[in-house]
Amino acid sequence: MGYNPMVASISVSHRVKEGEVNEQTLRTIDVADVLCISFRAEKNMARYRRLVYSINKQAEFRYRTIRGDGGMWELLILRLK
Repeated sequence: MGYNPMVASISVSHRVKEGEVNEQTLRTIDVADVLCISFRAEKNMARYRRLVYSINKQAEFRYRTIRGDGGMWELLILRLK
C-alpha cells in the first residue's frame, strides 16, 4: 500500500476485530476519536462501510471512513459529530 499522509497523522483510540464491532460500537466512541477495525475480507469491510454511511444519513451521528495502512482490510472510522 502507498503512503497516505492523512492516515499517518491519525491517532487510533480504539482497535477492534471484525467480530467485536457492531452499530452500537460506533455510538460508544467520542467525537474526534478514531476506531480501527480489522476485517477478514474486503466484502465484509465494504458491508460495514455501507452500515456507517446509512448511520450518517440519519444525521444523529456523523462518521468519516478511511482505509488504513496497517492491514490489507483495515478501516479507520473518525467520529465527527
